[in-house]
Amino acid sequence: MPNKQICVIGTSMSNYADIKGLFKQLDPTIRVNYIADDSLIEDLLANQGPTPSVIKRMCNYAQMAQEMGACLIINQCSTVSEVSELYGKLLDIPVLKIDQAMAEKAVEIGSNIALVTTNTTTVGPSHRLLLSAAKAAGKEVTVTDFILAHAMDALFRGDVKAHNDALRAQIEELDGKYDVIVLAQGSMIAIMPEVKHVKTPVLTSIPLGVERAVKMVNEICKE
Repeated sequence: MPNKQICVIGTSMSNYADIKGLFKQLDPTIRVNYIADDSLIEDLLANQGPTPSVIKRMCNYAQMAQEMGACLIINQCSTVSEVSELYGKLLDIPVLKIDQAMAEKAVEIGSNIALVTTNTTTVGPSHRLLLSAAKAAGKEVTVTDFILAHAMDALFRGDVKAHNDALRAQIEELDGKYDVIVLAQGSMIAIMPEVKHVKTPVLTSIPLGVERAVKMVNEICKE
């Protein structure tokens, strides 16, 4: 029987506590390991997408995770979600995109989707993931992108309040105009307590992704 052990591969440790906490809440028997390389996000931003070096490093990390004993890998960073499709072909264990379940849920809720991101490099992969989820579900959807680059700039300056204020204002502006609002980056989970008053469903990837991972691990460990 495989070990109930997963490995999260990410570009930062920013949501480490959120992810570990949710696993502990949903299934404390699952061991969660992390491989995080913050140089990846710097290279992604500088080059507006994955470079051969980024892809090579992530493939190496994935193989390392398998050697560590993981029965499942979670790709944490939405910007490199498509890279996980490449390294998944090198492995004997499944790979889960942290935002896969969110994309499927968004398509289930409605066909008019607002995608909010603060990082330009996340837009393409997240947009394509939503379209892919819709195609798999046999639905047609319209995805409208909202890029808050100024919010990312504020975050890099260390101004978390300005970042959150901009994100909350955008969500409030979209309320009632779309079937569902999708927050592209896992780090946006921090804004959820501030948008409880918004009537349109607002989705963030980490809770749904961890829930999916727990189900997958327990299915794997039945084998």
